[in-house]
Amino acid sequence: MNAAAIGGTRRPLTLPEHVLLASDRRDAPVAVALLGRTDGHLDAGELASAASTVFALHRATRSELTDRAGSGGWLHLPDPRAAAVTEVAAATREDAWRELGDVIRSIDLRRAPLAHLLVAHHADGDWIGIAAHHLAVDGSGLLTLLTETMAAYQPPAVPAASPGARDRSPAPRAGAGVWLRARVLRRVTPRRRFLRPVGRPGLTGFAFVPEVISAPRPARLADGRVPTVNDVLVAAGHLAAERWNARRGQASATLRVRVPVRGVETGQVDGVSTGFAIISSDAVLRATPSRLLALVVDRTTALKARPAPAAPGRARLLVERLLHAAPARPRLALLRLAVAAVRPALMPTAAVGSLGHVPADLTVGVDGPRLLDLHFTATVRMPQGLVLHATRMGGRLHLTFCHTHELFDGRSAREFVGLFLAAVSELAEPGVPAEAVAAARSAHGGSH
Repeated sequence: MNAAAIGGTRRPLTLPEHVLLASDRRDAPVAVALLGRTDGHLDAGELASAASTVFALHRATRSELTDRAGSGGWLHLPDPRAAAVTEVAAATREDAWRELGDVIRSIDLRRAPLAHLLVAHHADGDWIGIAAHHLAVDGSGLLTLLTETMAAYQPPAVPAASPGARDRSPAPRAGAGVWLRARVLRRVTPRRRFLRPVGRPGLTGFAFVPEVISAPRPARLADGRVPTVNDVLVAAGHLAAERWNARRGQASATLRVRVPVRGVETGQVDGVSTGFAIISSDAVLRATPSRLLALVVDRTTALKARPAPAAPGRARLLVERLLHAAPARPRLALLRLAVAAVRPALMPTAAVGSLGHVPADLTVGVDGPRLLDLHFTATVRMPQGLVLHATRMGGRLHLTFCHTHELFDGRSAREFVGLFLAAVSELAEPGVPAEAVAAARSAHGGSH
């Protein structure tokens, strides 16, 4: 059925969207997600009703691709489809994170809405989650969708019965083609610029390690400047990566951490942030953490002062026209080949992002369950293999490490998190680090 027949409108994909689509894989969709714990119980049906009302207001949640290759571009529907809510029982937080991974994989780019919700019931308070494909929604847009849905939620007069626990997702397995591509990728990847993986080549899937710590107070620099908490996280990423490799006998060369420059406007849902920058460090700089932190402050200060990019130039517009004119399957195949070829050269060691401050008084519905914490994350693929995101609620920092199974197993992921938190300690004010790392440390979990 064409767009006119159902009253929709179309828009071709932009060049950044084509590249993002070419990076998408079934085992690792390009997605963003939020998961939070409440102190009460939620009704999945009422949450779906609230989400459907909210999704009708935003074009991003009324849009889908006309085909998997993106040749027909976006189809913007005049009316929304019903919101999808997965309802499960979760015995542990690990179960809730595992279910969030399943929700991420359930998103179909050809079927709006491209944001799905999760309710994971627990006797001590339910988890609420939302995941969206990054082609349609950015992290800040996802937070807007969640908070608007929470505000629109109306608790039922009679609570519904909770569902039973579901069977665990099958363990990730690498097919022959995936294994071969992974072996080739490892051979062509400059090892000293990335984290040394401990998993088998081609092992599919990803996992989450959530942490909650007291927000660190960054140490003042010698010139009097005070770094932001995000500056500390970026510098800690450099230090933890080098120390991880050193423990495995691998010297690190130039390490690169990717940071977002700017996203969509606050409160806006439609649109995807494509502004990123790389902050690099060498071994000499990492030998003195205070100098490393000063460099990060220099770079982030310059990035914040950089003007917004101008409208797309002629070269980009020409490439987009050529892409639109090319046959769908060959175009997608060539783009995927190009993306795969440049990943070893262009991918950073890790990525660090933040949603900033999230109000500490959020509730699901008026006078409903309180939101006790909120974790933001995004999926990742090799050779990078690791992304860290942070949100801040009150005096606490909610960290989420998402890693591929090929990079870390559960034990090694916890080891890396320990190295990272120790690096945060070094970069914080004396007397604060030990408390910041030890206080409120949450249990690790989440394997998908």
